[in-house]
Amino acid sequence: MPAKLFFELTEALIKKYCCEKIYERGKDYISDVSTLILRGDELSVKVHGSMCEPYRVNITLTKKNWKKGFCSCPSEIYPCKHLVATLLKIVRKGIDFIEPTFEESLKSLDADTLRALLIHIVEENPELIDDIQINLRKKAI
Repeated sequence: MPAKLFFELTEALIKKYCCEKIYERGKDYISDVSTLILRGDELSVKVHGSMCEPYRVNITLTKKNWKKGFCSCPSEIYPCKHLVATLLKIVRKGIDFIEPTFEESLKSLDADTLRALLIHIVEENPELIDDIQINLRKKAI
């Protein structure tokens, strides 16, 4: 069962913060919004759009409202249709999962598990090796 937010988000409130055209286009993208996972006060989802890669949407939530949002799409309009679609999905379906923040999740792991996780991530994303090694050198100084 999806979780409810700790504040009242309504379609009327979303509509208030965007133009009618973007609101209507956002409704068309609701089914393209990935699973809604809230970590701390950050909601990060992917929304499939016209490009091959889905757009990344990040929304910071507060106890009273959504504070700010970001979308990786090229639109100069804020909020864009992908952000509107994400907010509308929250209203209609709720949050799928509420999880601890990333840092809180890492605190529960022992060193061997962290090491294995990092190796797995690097195997899947070898472009991260340079960034990791540069940061390791900075920490050693």
